[in-house]
Amino acid sequence: MLVCLQATAAEFDLNAVMLGKLKIGSAISVIQQQLPHCTFTKNERTEWGADGLFHQNWQSKSCGVEFDIVSDTKNSAQSISSMSIQSPSTLVTDRGVSIGSNASDITSHYKNYVNSEESPPKKVIVIGSIYGGIQFFLQQDTVQSIFVGASAE
Repeated sequence: MLVCLQATAAEFDLNAVMLGKLKIGSAISVIQQQLPHCTFTKNERTEWGADGLFHQNWQSKSCGVEFDIVSDTKNSAQSISSMSIQSPSTLVTDRGVSIGSNASDITSHYKNYVNSEESPPKKVIVIGSIYGGIQFFLQQDTVQSIFVGASAE
């Protein structure tokens, strides 16, 4: 059973995951098109030694969204590296899970991709892997926040 879960989780395609019309690799123009009323706080672009990319955090508390934006150089085109949502965000995954969904919705919509080994019971449901996937953070079996991307290297 464990081997089956690992093999299935490895088949999960992070690049196909959508939050609304946003996905990993989307250009920043897509953020601006999809969230035109959101005002973002942006930090400086900083080069990370771990991946050699320039990272910038974009956060809109009033819209409940946060993005890690990356580029190859300090002045080159940027794209989404990871995304996180919480209330009051109304973005929905391409499989119909949103803030306020219950744990059974997640396991039903993503049943072939649940990584039980990396999912602390009643706290987080990991789809795919922490190295590239979706993490649904729960409180009382209800989704409080959603993270899409890699949270570990």
